[in-house]
Amino acid sequence: MRQIKVAIMAMALVGLTQSVMAQSQGGSAEAAASDVPATLSMPMDSSTLILKKGFFDFYSESSYYYDYDFVTDSRLRYYQPVTDLGSIGVSAYIGANIQYQSPGASEKYYDNTFNPNVGLQFQFVPGVKLNAQVGYRTVTGMNDEPRQTTWDPRLVFSAGDILMWGMTRNFTEGYLESAFVPRLDRTPVSLVWIKQGYRWFPKAKLSLDAYGEGYQRVSNSEDLGPTITEWRAGGRSTWTEKSWNISALVYHPFPKHVSSGEIEGLVTLGGQF
Repeated sequence: MRQIKVAIMAMALVGLTQSVMAQSQGGSAEAAASDVPATLSMPMDSSTLILKKGFFDFYSESSYYYDYDFVTDSRLRYYQPVTDLGSIGVSAYIGANIQYQSPGASEKYYDNTFNPNVGLQFQFVPGVKLNAQVGYRTVTGMNDEPRQTTWDPRLVFSAGDILMWGMTRNFTEGYLESAFVPRLDRTPVSLVWIKQGYRWFPKAKLSLDAYGEGYQRVSNSEDLGPTITEWRAGGRSTWTEKSWNISALVYHPFPKHVSSGEIEGLVTLGGQF
């Protein structure tokens, strides 16, 4: 049987258009630790201290899996740049995350939770960040989960970039993220992926990618989602319009991390205000 995964993502878009498109399908270990929502399929947080005034960053992802049914992650944050420590920019943020898996799925993906939080983001160079935050993690009690609320501090390191090279539009794109979550016995929750592909620009605002990818996600706690190790071959299209973009991606995993399905898909939508 075929498996289709459809996701809607909203992400902050700051910096070069090329960098934004580079992030349109990646992953987040802080997602699995629910600093960003817990799917570990999210791109890295693209907020930056280039902006000297506060701004809102909204991020949402809705996926469909053959085994996991519908899975939704959403995050809203307000960032306020506060200072520079030499070459390190520092901003404070306040926000909340919601993650949800619809009832009736054959397998559990993660807990349904609501997570308000505050934190500091340290940006060392573009694309390299450290987030330190504290908040409450409330399991909502859906899908026969026990209701509970716990303190949820965490420390998240992320780094990623894209390199265009050669006489043509070849690209190498990579992302690494690791989240330390003290409330868990076995951390960090980690993600790493690297894509190698070719990019076309049929229009000024439209890019098309064909790529191969190595993807690994490690989660030692079942409430944060599954561990996945895959090779992937796929294609991606991205449309950018001012501070918004939309991206559609389809790929085939080798081997598949679930028993059913051949094709997975992803649709992302993001913006900042």
